[in-house]
Amino acid sequence: MRSFLVGSCIVLLASAAVFFSVYRGILSKQAAITAKWNRVEVRLQERNAVIPPLEKKVYDYADHEDVLFSTLLEAESGWDKASGVEAKINAAVALDAALSHLLKTAENYSQLKSEPELTKLIRELAVREEIISSERELFNRMVREYNAMITIFPANFIASVSDFKPLPEYNKIEHKAKTIGRIKL
Repeated sequence: MRSFLVGSCIVLLASAAVFFSVYRGILSKQAAITAKWNRVEVRLQERNAVIPPLEKKVYDYADHEDVLFSTLLEAESGWDKASGVEAKINAAVALDAALSHLLKTAENYSQLKSEPELTKLIRELAVREEIISSERELFNRMVREYNAMITIFPANFIASVSDFKPLPEYNKIEHKAKTIGRIKL
């Protein structure tokens, strides 16, 4: 009977050690994902600082493109109001789409395309997008590792008991140009 108790205690202690080790591993992955997301968010905010002067430059030539500018304003407002990673990702995707439409509209104005200031802003935006792309890939890699981790035993059991959920990736969605009324988006 005594060896049974000792054996049970050893199994219980080993199980507890595994549980806490895996739990700490999950928490560690979540902390790394939060740090990566913070880097992505900072880069997105830096990119978003380039949008107003770009928007103003395009507006000077295409102020009649009301739908475009209201969509961009709505997307910028959505970014400012979003809280939490998933909401920020959705807002960033919407802002990416609106920005893409702004750039496509700028291409339609030959005089605007030849403006040195616009060229400078577009180059700055391209540099920022490259940095965002790099940071986004690091973030997505960490999210994929975390999501894979919480689906494999014993972490899947611990994740379900501890209410750890899969996290969304931030994938840039390429938007095809659409025509709405007279405005080519």
